[in-house]
Amino acid sequence: MELKSRVTRDEPWLIYEQHGQCHMLSPFATKNPCFAVKHDIPHLSGKILLASHHGWFVVADSDDTARLSLFHPFSRATIDLPRLELFSVEINPKTDRAHLKYILTCPPDDHNLDTGSCVLMISHKGMLIYCRAGFDDAWQIHRFENETVIDCLAIFNGVIYGLVVQDDFRLLKILVSNRGLDSSLVVTIKSVARLTEAKLCNYQSPCVLPTLVELGDHLYCVLVFAGLGEHKNIQDVRVMKFVHYDTTRDNIFSSIDDANEDALDIVDVDNLENHAIFAGSNCSFACQIQSPHIECISFGLPESLLVQKNCVYLLDIDARTIYVYRLLDRALAAVRIFPNVHMPWDRLLWVKSIAKKRYRDQDCKRQSINYDREEEKASVEIQLSELPSELVTLVAKCLTLSDYSNFRVTCKEFCEAAPPMPSWLDKRAKIEFLEMTRSTSVLPWLLFLTNDGRLCNVIDPIHTNDRYLMTIPSGNSYRGMDAFYSKDGLLLMFGESGNLFFYNPFTKVKTDTKRPTNQLLGYIRSVGCSSLPNSQENCTIVGLYSNPQQLVISSYVYGQDSWLNVPANGVGDTPFIAADNSAVYYKNAFYFLDVTGRLATYRALPNGWAKCKVMKKPTRPACINSSAHMATYLLECRGELLSVFVGYTNGWVKVFQLDFVRKRWVQVDNLEKYMIFVSPRSSFAKLAPTNCPEFGNKIYFPKLQREGLACYDIKSRRYCSPTGSRDGDYIEDLSQIREILCSVWIEPYWS
Repeated sequence: MELKSRVTRDEPWLIYEQHGQCHMLSPFATKNPCFAVKHDIPHLSGKILLASHHGWFVVADSDDTARLSLFHPFSRATIDLPRLELFSVEINPKTDRAHLKYILTCPPDDHNLDTGSCVLMISHKGMLIYCRAGFDDAWQIHRFENETVIDCLAIFNGVIYGLVVQDDFRLLKILVSNRGLDSSLVVTIKSVARLTEAKLCNYQSPCVLPTLVELGDHLYCVLVFAGLGEHKNIQDVRVMKFVHYDTTRDNIFSSIDDANEDALDIVDVDNLENHAIFAGSNCSFACQIQSPHIECISFGLPESLLVQKNCVYLLDIDARTIYVYRLLDRALAAVRIFPNVHMPWDRLLWVKSIAKKRYRDQDCKRQSINYDREEEKASVEIQLSELPSELVTLVAKCLTLSDYSNFRVTCKEFCEAAPPMPSWLDKRAKIEFLEMTRSTSVLPWLLFLTNDGRLCNVIDPIHTNDRYLMTIPSGNSYRGMDAFYSKDGLLLMFGESGNLFFYNPFTKVKTDTKRPTNQLLGYIRSVGCSSLPNSQENCTIVGLYSNPQQLVISSYVYGQDSWLNVPANGVGDTPFIAADNSAVYYKNAFYFLDVTGRLATYRALPNGWAKCKVMKKPTRPACINSSAHMATYLLECRGELLSVFVGYTNGWVKVFQLDFVRKRWVQVDNLEKYMIFVSPRSSFAKLAPTNCPEFGNKIYFPKLQREGLACYDIKSRRYCSPTGSRDGDYIEDLSQIREILCSVWIEPYWS
């Protein structure tokens, strides 16, 4: 279905405050990768930027914050609003800027101003404050009975919609109408959707940032899941749209107003076609994206400097960084698309461009060729079956492991000529197989699920441009599932229905659990596992739940009927803020690493209880600034505990080893032959293949550069491809690096 109507074709501008002055940038229009088009706005000197809608700004006077106005950056038109002075209501647009949500129903042109159709609405602390621009002399208030706080506002089909995500996920329809004789406004609020948390996300983050955007015939929702800490780094992004289902005919309506509210549902979106969403607090909209200009391509602009379709452009929590989220591979990149602008700035807002130039639609005619699939398949099988078995065996020896598995199922002759892959628990058979096929080594693969959870994408780090797809079985138990953790080829999965199970994506084997209930299951982080469920040892699964007031570690012994929730001791005045990483089972205890470098331990006791505490030491390494890093990882390597700290926007990477005697982190400058694989869901170390020593002494992240993986070379302290340090091909532009969210490293395992 083609998306159409109610989208602009012009790439947006950015407006930002810096040293009391307001400036505008056209980051996507420049042909020079070193400079962005910049314009000063002297009319906004001494003003506070609050919101951007329909190409207009909502601004407040910095000296008198009760004075609000609308300002158009291109025509310089200004519309004064009533003073924001309300009895019994304390509101300051400057100090409360992070909590105030604004929406403008339509552009304030002459017709809308004369008819009173242009309404500015503000959501603040359980109330709605609104007035008609250029029409009313005072603000009106609508108070919620239960002090509902609306997290974002949007216009869809000319109607205001609000989203509430804190206590429960609700979509509110806000109708504004004239009262009658006194010409005042009446606000009517109707809840049109109430969805469960399990439907929205498979795990809970400490911070959820929602955005509503009108695109085509649907209302879209962008949910950004972020962690705690100095930078609240983004952990996941989901793009969804609201649809109505006809329960009697099983049809989808085109608009959320076409059916009764009980049939309203929200579905994941993995393709925006030729559109992009620009999301930010009080400044969100959608654009139709044209192909990049020919002169920009010939100039050699990096991809980060060209606006791309099927992407979501995000402003972070503090509106200081721009992130690009690609729906195609669920990858996130932090970019500086205007390197000639010096930080810091105080505020970033998207604004629609009012460009005079319009692009002409180009209809691309595609010719479809219909093949006779049966005849083609039969002819291929006849040709393959005639190949000599010696030649088939010779070809099989030159294949990678993933290609080898596909090679054996091509036809019967190939299957007979190539021996089967052994169980990787059988070390002798594994060695013989690798020697026969001349394979390097079975290194971990990077795995991530598509938005609908039906396919697994797999990337081989050795052959970085090779990507494979694996299907996921259908059924209610697999619906909406996500990977919590991986160990020895098995994924620990958490499904939409609340069930927890182990799953082997290579053999499609699922190990069921008794589904014990745990009210914290949807909120735990830093998951770890002591062993596999089929091992002789007790398989213990742990997860950490933390907030500023408490720290609780949940554990579950595989096969038992209940979880054990143990509060931690020794937290102290400084809260233990869980990082987006995995736990490590080390010397009969689980270790957890927080965002600052502190450790928490969990050790099972013989009486069935457990001991959980936060260690006073180690603390943050002295060489790391308190606000300079955005990610931490914990793993075991060479029999020691290692931590990996990643700098803000991938600026640097440092590795530390825990000195258990002095209780401190000691920096490591050389991993020798070891390869470190880190991701929020699993982190571990492996020896580099003997025939590929250049893969050693590197850290492999779930990050992509162009279409291949990006790793960090510890010796040169630079990012590169897995073979980049050997070829001298380092990544100079860090904006090319994008991180695959919700990904996990897994060791291939057939048995």
